[in-house]
Amino acid sequence: MPVRVSSLLAAIIACSLCMGAADITLVKHARRVKAPQTSEYMVKEGDTLRRILMEVYNAKEQDLPYLYRQFRIQNPNIESLDTIPLGMKIRIPIVGSVLAASEEKKRPSEVEVKEVAPNEYVIKQGEYLAKILKDIYGIPDEVIYRQYIDLVQKLNPEITNPDYIRAGHKIKLPEFRQMLVAAKQAQSESPLPASATTAGVQAQKMRHEPPVVAQNGGAPKTAESRVPDVPPVSQAGGSGKGVPHKAQDIKVVKHAVLPALKSMGGTRRDTGTYFMPVAGGTSLSINTSEIPVMELDTGRKIIFDVNGKITPEMKGFIEKTFPSFTVLTGSPKDLEDLMDKVLSVSGYFSINKDPSPLLVGSEEKVRFFGKWIVYKDFSRRNVFVINLLGDNENKTPRAIRNYASTFGIDLIEIGGKEGGNTQSKPAPLVDLKRSYPELLKTLKIPHQVGTEILLMSSGPIRIAYKAPVLLDKIILAETMPDPEMAAMLQQQSYDILNTSELQPDEVLDALGQDFEGPPLKITVAKDRSELEVPGIRIGNRIILIKRVEREIQNYLAASGMKLFVW
Repeated sequence: MPVRVSSLLAAIIACSLCMGAADITLVKHARRVKAPQTSEYMVKEGDTLRRILMEVYNAKEQDLPYLYRQFRIQNPNIESLDTIPLGMKIRIPIVGSVLAASEEKKRPSEVEVKEVAPNEYVIKQGEYLAKILKDIYGIPDEVIYRQYIDLVQKLNPEITNPDYIRAGHKIKLPEFRQMLVAAKQAQSESPLPASATTAGVQAQKMRHEPPVVAQNGGAPKTAESRVPDVPPVSQAGGSGKGVPHKAQDIKVVKHAVLPALKSMGGTRRDTGTYFMPVAGGTSLSINTSEIPVMELDTGRKIIFDVNGKITPEMKGFIEKTFPSFTVLTGSPKDLEDLMDKVLSVSGYFSINKDPSPLLVGSEEKVRFFGKWIVYKDFSRRNVFVINLLGDNENKTPRAIRNYASTFGIDLIEIGGKEGGNTQSKPAPLVDLKRSYPELLKTLKIPHQVGTEILLMSSGPIRIAYKAPVLLDKIILAETMPDPEMAAMLQQQSYDILNTSELQPDEVLDALGQDFEGPPLKITVAKDRSELEVPGIRIGNRIILIKRVEREIQNYLAASGMKLFVW
């Protein structure tokens, strides 16, 4: 039976994700996102974060977006994932398949792995030569197959078939100088187009030395500074001369899109010069104040040429030479159009536009409506709900955003303004201790406690019933009187409510009181987020049937509500 239930639930979730129908996109139960385990690591020469995660900690490709994000959280002092200071101690997050892989390494293995020289590599299970070269050197596939595999075979004559290498086999990899020989040969076959240079983008010649992680956390060093070898380029863009500078488009990118992508784990580059080394001794440099660049933690990089300064020829060259880069060129129709283009090339696991709402929580639930709901990786640990707000619209209150983040959901709101609901201290909560007298007193409903009702009197014989709580002709009793006494009470037109079997809303309904709920539904931000709590509201009083999380409690109190828990 449990197998059938889990299969049915998976089918329902998959259906809602694929078809975008029904009531909700995904239900996330109240299981908090636990902080991942971490391991301390000292950065060595030549290390990159990707190499550390995949080679030292055996991370899987699909884990990287989540691990990059957690790495930023664990190491807030590191500004760029590309330049980690040499000798620095960093915290490496270990989660999911990474943890499983690290545990697997502790078990006895048929393959003995020993430390080898820096230019040697031990093949791991499931690896192949092209993948190793791409991960270590970060070079395009066409260059790998054109030059690098031949170079590896020359260094390792025992490799007769590069498509078959066994786990545990130790191979020699090309040193950086040898690698450049192959790169220059490859470059001679696909030279930088002479007419491709544009405003904000320049081509330069440079001499290469092995990249070294900067001691001060800055950009990677080279043996000599770059010397321009190409004359200054025209200010004309790909659409011809005289193209006006569209400051508004740049402003939208810098003040709306880049901050949103940064909050999703990216690194913005919109000041200074951005260098892109090209095989063969050439590099491209981009003036990011004119053409911003965004480095996403999926490994994708986006060049925002919204003012059309990059020619189609240059765009094609960049995207072919640097497969991880996408050039978005031309002025977008509007912000929504621009975000559509950005998300379509972001490399995130799943992007759903105008989906059914996302529901999270357990006792209390929050329903989020998003223009886009983005699942950052296959594990669905990281979910972004993205909305475009007008200038006069308030952002979702911080308490609700904090609550969503405990489930791995980040609200990304582009535009809008901060609202006044920002209470952070614990909200006062009055415990009614399941007492109806306290409830009625709180709601200012007239009642009597312990009132004696005379049922029969004959001379010295007197029969009376002491009503626990009396409201006119209605008795609230947790323990019902015996049948004979109940019958006498009914003969005198008294109604008895057994409060041990009824919830407060049922009792109040029987008393003829007007109230909202349960569940109590509250609009947090119109068309963007709704709150549902297990309680009722009468005026500015909320009676919670069960306790709710602190963030929800704070939000309700900051909204001017008086809170009570049954």
